[in-house]
Amino acid sequence: MWHVLSMAALLLAPASLSGAASQWLRISTPNFELLTDAGEKKGLTAIARLEEIRSVFGFSAPAPRVFVLASEADRKMFDLHEFKPGSFLGTPERNYILLRDVDERIVYHEYTHFVFARTHGPLPAWFAEGAAEFYSALGRPIPGHIARLNAEGWLPMDTWLAGGGSALFYAQSWAFIHMLYASRSYRDQLPGLMKRLEEGAPAARAFADAFGKPLADALGEARLMAGRSSITLTIKGPLPAPQIEALPDTTATIALADLSLDLNRYDHAFKIYSELARNRPQDPAAATGLGALALRRGDYAEARRLLRRAIELGSREARTHYEYAMLVRESKGPPAEVIESLRRAVELAPDFSDAKYLLELAELGRKQRETATAVRASKPQVTVPKSWNNPEGDSRLDAVLEQVDCLGAQARLWVSANGKRYGLAVREQGKIPIRNSGGVTFEFKCGRQEPRRLGIEYLAKPDALAGTIGDVTALEFH
Repeated sequence: MWHVLSMAALLLAPASLSGAASQWLRISTPNFELLTDAGEKKGLTAIARLEEIRSVFGFSAPAPRVFVLASEADRKMFDLHEFKPGSFLGTPERNYILLRDVDERIVYHEYTHFVFARTHGPLPAWFAEGAAEFYSALGRPIPGHIARLNAEGWLPMDTWLAGGGSALFYAQSWAFIHMLYASRSYRDQLPGLMKRLEEGAPAARAFADAFGKPLADALGEARLMAGRSSITLTIKGPLPAPQIEALPDTTATIALADLSLDLNRYDHAFKIYSELARNRPQDPAAATGLGALALRRGDYAEARRLLRRAIELGSREARTHYEYAMLVRESKGPPAEVIESLRRAVELAPDFSDAKYLLELAELGRKQRETATAVRASKPQVTVPKSWNNPEGDSRLDAVLEQVDCLGAQARLWVSANGKRYGLAVREQGKIPIRNSGGVTFEFKCGRQEPRRLGIEYLAKPDALAGTIGDVTALEFH
């Protein structure tokens, strides 16, 4: 969303911590947690710029974890190099911003990706990168992009829409999105374009639907307007002063291991957690990490054992308690143990919506079981066919339906969400409950689907052979 906010001075004067650049520091504000081995000055610069761009958006959602990395080994591990000085990485567990360089435009660019990931569905690269570049300059013209377009010319429309990482692609994407934001006739209709793109509509169709004109014509306008218009986004202050603390090496190591785990670098994560388990057997972080790895490889019994071990050692990670509850529930363990672990997860993370939702379901289920027990004590038992009951999901995904594969008596849905494609299994093809539509049912048709947004409740049961992440239990169409 477009914002113009009042300008205010940025004054950051925290107490200084001396130390070598190799010392890990945690630099934090109420809005950010930044971990760095690149020194105090670079870390403070990065967090100041994060606060600046956050104020432009006025965004208050839980922030990503930020790393500013100096170690070449870590930079190589996480793919930061001369031509990729920063990246935003959205994962199901946590969002990350990784920085090699803390230049103003780089920090603003990556934070913009985070905001759009939290507020919109999947967007094509030309729009996402163009918007990130637009905000990276706070709406001002970018001379380097203008010079490149003048020197190299513009990419053909089909080539540009196909995406890519070239400097010319970024320049052209910026110029086009800059025109859309800077021109009131386009800017007022931008939400309509983004909605159609999120629904999966091809770029040309989405643009025509939103603006009533061909995309090719607008691209021609952008060529003429590049650098000739401007709009100013300004920083709102005062901005919070950061707190600085030295970070123990073990804590930094665990944070990097968690990052490796979330980015599916399992070998690296396993090496770190295993070494930690040998050296610090009473540290719950080692059991938590190894339990998470066991969960990802489908060894649920070992995952349950390790996560239980982490809880016994005093883990204060909400997700440890949540994942343990799900494993107990999946294995038909004691409902009281499920409720206890979910309650602990919510205590540790009051904003953990999935845990709160499932805790409410579990407590409701317990009350229903207690009521049913009392009823059975006074009435003859009635056998209810199993097919009358719909299973409850333990996970939720908001996505765009793309395709339905019909597999005999079953089906597989292909959906896109957060820039990724997921498969979900439908065990009883033909009818799936629609949560907010009473008794309405959805009849599947095989093959490609007209893109449509929907919420999916499912049981998280990854099946590597089928390529699915779980079994659908309910749908909610938007």
